[in-house]
Parts: sequence; structure tokens; C-alpha cells
Amino acid sequence: MKYYISTLVTGVDHRSETFDSLAREIDSWQEPDVGVELIAFTHDEAYWERLLAVLPELTCPRTFHGPWLGVEATSAPDSEAGRWLREAYTRVFDLAARYDVGHVVVHYSQLHFTPEALPAAQANAYTNLGDLLELAAERGVNMAIENLAKQPSGQHLFTNEEYVALFERFPQARALIDVGHANVNKLPVHDFLQQYASRVVGYHLNNNDGEADRHWNIHRGTYDLRTHMRWAKEYTPAANVVLEYEPHVGLSTEELHEQIRELQAM
Repeated sequence: MKYYISTLVTGVDHRSETFDSLAREIDSWQEPDVGVELIAFTHDEAYWERLLAVLPELTCPRTFHGPWLGVEATSAPDSEAGRWLREAYTRVFDLAARYDVGHVVVHYSQLHFTPEALPAAQANAYTNLGDLLELAAERGVNMAIENLAKQPSGQHLFTNEEYVALFERFPQARALIDVGHANVNKLPVHDFLQQYASRVVGYHLNNNDGEADRHWNIHRGTYDLRTHMRWAKEYTPAANVVLEYEPHVGLSTEELHEQIRELQAM
């Protein structure tokens, strides 16, 4: 296993320079199994240029979280938004291939839907995900479809069963399991691993109360992390394990580093 800290912990404000600093600090640890998950935003050229600038400096393991601001995977494929989705991810996949990035996380939607709008949104998502998988495969990139937490209102794009069915619909697809999202949705993670362990490239680790996607510290919440890590090491010993926190967790870089050591020791 390799262990990563997501730059989400520095926030998603494209004006912030702290994601670069965090990546450089993690790199300075010079630990071959510890790296950084960089958010590969494409909606802001200044952010993108800073990402391009920091990547050549890094020697630690790297993964990407693909863009979720300014893109939407349920866009009509032949619309301007659909074309931008493919263009944005082409840029990200090209960069991932150049720097031998371990995986690229993809969200299947940022929205909620009325029952009437859901079938068309799902159809668009299936088409777009298929197109993105082809673009990733052409470049030798591991595209990982993340399970997302249900929306606080309206209908979520996919039920648990429909998320699992993606890996039958797309035999080439890989999965990234966010355990906080799984806790909210009651996704049966152990059952998923028993069936699709060979398709899982990584995990996002955070915690919550089982009611909403709060991205709390792994030690605060109702998800049983220790049991999860036992499953992960049994079924997916080569997976990438990513601490994915938002800034409100308030942990220092050294505290994040200590949690990585804790996960390694589990």
C-alpha cells in the first residue's frame, strides 16, 4: 500500500497557494510509500499553471483527484458542457500519464435530480463515463470512479446498487471507495470488496456521523476505520490510501503525518 494526503485539506480556493506548499512538504519527507493526492482543477488557468509548476519538483508518489468544479458528468455529451468535460479530463489524463500518476478520481455528478430528470441524467453519465474511460485507457491511466454521498435533497444520481452495477456495465472501470460516503449511503463495503477487490485502486479516508458527508477526522464518527483497514489490507494490499480532509479538521501537517504512520501500523 501507498499512503497519501489530499490537498483538499488546504481548501479549494484557486487563489490559495497552500496546496503547492503542502505537496512540497510531503515530498521533503522522502518516504517512498507516502505521497500527495493533488486536485487537478481545470476551471482556473492560474491554478492549472501552479499545478504544472509543482509537479516536476515532486519525487514522492502522486495521485490526482479529477476536477469537480466547472465540470458535470451528467451534461449532454453533445453540449458545450459535455465537450468541456472531455477536454478537461483529456488535459488531466495527459498530465497523469506524463508524471506516472497512480490514479485519477472521477465524480459521476455534483447534482441532485427530480424523478423526471433522473433517467436522462443517468443516460448522459453512462455515455460520458464510457468516453472518459476510453480516454484514460488510451493513455494508460487508472481512472477510478468514486462512490459519492447522497445529496441532502432530491434524488442522488445512482443508488448503491446502481453504483455497483457500473463495474458490470464497464468491465474496464476501476473504483475508488470513499469510506465517508459509504457510511452516509450505507454502501456494503465488505460485500463490494468480496466481489470487486481486483477493481479497487484506492480509498478516501474520512469520517462522519452516518447522516451527512462531513469529512471529519478519521477518529471522529461512526465508520469503523480499523475494521476497514483490515479488509483493505486483506483484499486490496496494493491500493492507494488517501487521507481526504477539508480545512475544518484543523490538523497540522505533522498531525496528518502521524495519522499516516498510524494507518501504516494498523
